[in-house]
Amino acid sequence: MHDQLKSASSEESIFELAFNNSQVGIAVWGPDREFLRANAAYLKFFGRTEAELIGRARVGELGLSPDREAIDLIEKLIAGDIEKVELDRPYRQPDGVERWYHAILMPVRDQHGKLQRMVSNLTEITALKQTELALADREEQYRLLAENQSDYVQLLSVDGVVLYSSPSLERLIGKERPLGWKIGEPGSLLHPDDVEPVRAALKQMMLTGKPMTGAHRWLMPDGEVRWIEGAASVVPDDQGKPSKILTCMRDITDRKRAEEALAAREEQYRLLAENHTDYIQLFAPDGRILYDSPSLVRIIGNRHLGERKLGLGDTLLHPEDRDRVKAAFFEMVESGKSMELSYRWILPSGEVRWAETRTQCILGPDGQTSQVLSVARDITDRKRIEEQIREMQKLDAIGQLTGGLAHDFNNLLGIVVGNLDLISELLPQGSPALTRAVDSARNAALRGAEVTRSLLAVARRQTLEVKSHDINPLLSDLLPLLKSSVGSAVTIRTELHDGALMAQLDETGLSNAVLNLAINARDAMADLTQERILTIRSWSEQVDQDSISALRPGRYAVVEIADNGSGMSENVRAQAFEPFFTTKDRKKGTGLGLAMVYGYAKQLGGTALLQSESGLGTSVRLYLPMA
Repeated sequence: MHDQLKSASSEESIFELAFNNSQVGIAVWGPDREFLRANAAYLKFFGRTEAELIGRARVGELGLSPDREAIDLIEKLIAGDIEKVELDRPYRQPDGVERWYHAILMPVRDQHGKLQRMVSNLTEITALKQTELALADREEQYRLLAENQSDYVQLLSVDGVVLYSSPSLERLIGKERPLGWKIGEPGSLLHPDDVEPVRAALKQMMLTGKPMTGAHRWLMPDGEVRWIEGAASVVPDDQGKPSKILTCMRDITDRKRAEEALAAREEQYRLLAENHTDYIQLFAPDGRILYDSPSLVRIIGNRHLGERKLGLGDTLLHPEDRDRVKAAFFEMVESGKSMELSYRWILPSGEVRWAETRTQCILGPDGQTSQVLSVARDITDRKRIEEQIREMQKLDAIGQLTGGLAHDFNNLLGIVVGNLDLISELLPQGSPALTRAVDSARNAALRGAEVTRSLLAVARRQTLEVKSHDINPLLSDLLPLLKSSVGSAVTIRTELHDGALMAQLDETGLSNAVLNLAINARDAMADLTQERILTIRSWSEQVDQDSISALRPGRYAVVEIADNGSGMSENVRAQAFEPFFTTKDRKKGTGLGLAMVYGYAKQLGGTALLQSESGLGTSVRLYLPMA
């Protein structure tokens, strides 16, 4: 800037440099309030360019539109009734952020007093506005200092007649205050409801001689009520008797309003914390739990705070996650940074739930962590959906691989069977040993073909004859075959949909799927000592966007095969639909049954869902698109 001034060739260029480089926003307006020009600081504050303002903007209408108070003052300025306009205003910038500015508008007149221009100076006061509540006491001190003794000082006679009022009081009430009026009488500032308490306090002070402090209200000439905090003391005469009363008061209205606003905000935060569905906790830096939100208390019950500590004793953290969470917590406390973390909780019921938390440090005046706020959300359902998606992606990948292998293997088996048929025709009569060998090879090849058909079902490449069928008659017709397949030791119960349940399906495929599931259920109940029950249900179900991730939204026919057998462990359940996975002896199963059922449902545009727990039985549901 200094170099620019040195290189300036004229007084005009110096002023131009000062105008353009000023940190204060400056704008020039015409006598009709039209915009003429502005410096960079002014344009930056409003987020505009000169091109956007020229011909469009008028002073008094840029910040708030319309601002009648400002426009009325500007008209008085133009008419010469006032010398300047000074005001504070908020402005919502194009990015949506509200910022405050202090503006002073001054006229520029010629030697005859005719208005030539108006110049506005703009200073941003956003930070002041944002912090005035938190810094009310400190700002009040600075304001008092700036105004050179802005406390309100009064000297009273012993009977309460005002002998002196400081200029600061005259500035407050807007006019010179005559002396001789008495506290509590008409014309005094004291609020009528506070007259008797103040008189009683003054009387007590006169009796004891001890200074008094307190707060009361003033009723201003314009009707505004303001809060005043003051101190009073007795001024003795030469004989030590009370002769006068000295009072020193300050306006605490802003502080009172700030306290009321703060109390209201704290109440809002309290209500928010107590009614929020997320789980909110407050920790000490050493991990002690200081607060549990009611939403958390509802699931863990009432527990004594302070004695519980992160990762120790009576906490929700899963034992396998404690060390990881504790390490992250104390690293965060040390750094003062926030963190996001997912981990498991064990509820008092023994249920394991996943929680996603955002935790941040609350810093004290020394910049060190004084408390830690943690907000947790239950994401168990989301985790389950993610796991379902991963499982489906894995099954899809396995299915694609299986389908490719089955297709190639089927082609090879076709060649083998064809050549075996040719050999049979060329064998000489009377060669029983060779004939048996060829027949044995042909039978093996045909069994291999059956396996490839199963693999094609897994890969969703089997040939299906899809038609619209009512599921209930198909299930009813299948009952005799099911009873003979599972044996008399198993009781079959049906709970079928009331009325027609039309779905797009391949009849043979559905029969094979239900038969396969029934045989699996029979085997799962083999060791039961109680009654073995196989339940077949059907119903229609509306699937929404987020209810079953594997399905498109729509209406589906559901067929459920459920048993009360041994159930599956978590590990077995996770692999149940995988091809070749089986818990049976290899001589009793290929591990393709459930994979075929899953492939059949997926090929039709549906899916298969499995629910099972050890000792609580198994349920497989087929979702088939409704016709």
